[in-house]
Amino acid sequence: MSSRVAFEAWQMVFPPIGFIVFFTLFIWLFVRAVRMKQSSLNHLENLPLEEEITRPVTHGQSE
Repeated sequence: MSSRVAFEAWQMVFPPIGFIVFFTLFIWLFVRAVRMKQSSLNHLENLPLEEEITRPVTHGQSE
C-alpha cells in the first residue's frame, strides 16, 4: 500500500526548508533569551505576581 505513494522531486524540497526555518527560529529565540537585559528578565519573572491596577467599570453610565 505504501508503494502507491510517489513523491515528486520538488516535494522533497519542503522538509529541509521546514527544518531550516524551525532551526533558525529556535536559535534566534535562544540568543534573544540569553542576551536579555536583567531588568527585562526581572519584569518577566514577576509578571504573573504583579498587582493589577483596578478601575471601576462604568458600562457607559455618566457620573
